[in-house]
Amino acid sequence: MNTHSTPPAALMLQASAAEAHLILQGIVRMAAEPIVVMDEQLKILLINPAAEKMFACTQERAMAEGIDCFMPEELREALRRHIADAVDGAYKGSATGSHSEIAGVREDGESFSVEVSVTRLAAGGAPVYAVIFSDVTARRQDEARLNLLVNFDPLTSLPNRALFHQRLQRALARAQRYNKTPAVLFIDLDRFKNINDSLGHAAGDVMLKAVAAQLAGCLREVDTLARLGGDEFAVLVEEIADTRLVAAVARKLHNVVAEPILVDDQEYRVTASIGVSTYPADGRDAATLIRNAEAAMVRAKEQGRDNTRFPEARTT
Repeated sequence: MNTHSTPPAALMLQASAAEAHLILQGIVRMAAEPIVVMDEQLKILLINPAAEKMFACTQERAMAEGIDCFMPEELREALRRHIADAVDGAYKGSATGSHSEIAGVREDGESFSVEVSVTRLAAGGAPVYAVIFSDVTARRQDEARLNLLVNFDPLTSLPNRALFHQRLQRALARAQRYNKTPAVLFIDLDRFKNINDSLGHAAGDVMLKAVAAQLAGCLREVDTLARLGGDEFAVLVEEIADTRLVAAVARKLHNVVAEPILVDDQEYRVTASIGVSTYPADGRDAATLIRNAEAAMVRAKEQGRDNTRFPEARTT
């Protein structure tokens, strides 16, 4: 006596079309994953309870409306083409089917990220396609939070040192290719330790956030403002038509930093020392440009603060 059970796929191959449909329906409805089964014309044949729950859409409505009930109106045609391409890919012999990520929509209009896998099945000789959905919204949210932690300063929400370095490296690659001249401005607030010591770190944080907003407000969208740590900021100006214009940018930064900041109904003012380096005169890589800009900032502090300096010895 054979005690081995016959696999569902083998049962479907041995069964008639009607029997295969019943077997497929049973397998789909028992599956924990949201599954929608459709034919080559993308007509929905089956939708299991997990998919009904994911999309807040009944089987009756899904079979009547088709895939349109799964997506925002503006994305329906694009998604229709995507699923048709995935079905076509599965039809051409992919053993594992087609995988991708799309935007789904629930009945209340809420959009969410959905991972889709399309697999071709045989059901009594007529090919059908099982579309397996996985809600990856939580994964995407976790990735977004991790990205914020890794790349952005938690106090000011500006790019941090690591992200600034990455953007500078990309800017240098473009500069080398298109003969551009990016510049780095290293900004350090003057005597900021006195503010923390006299007013407290909470007030200091208020001032840092205000300075960050002031600096960001006078820069172009294509420029990058970053907080490197403490009271240190950096600006990447990606394209300078004339290196003399960097001094004009620095003057704007000095002016906005000097604007009054309100802390507990009291106005305070700060100044900044700025060091500037430009590519390629002051360095051909990100680390050298940052290092030379910082060294120039230190000289600005040594020479009276609230001013801008360029590197004394240029690195080529």
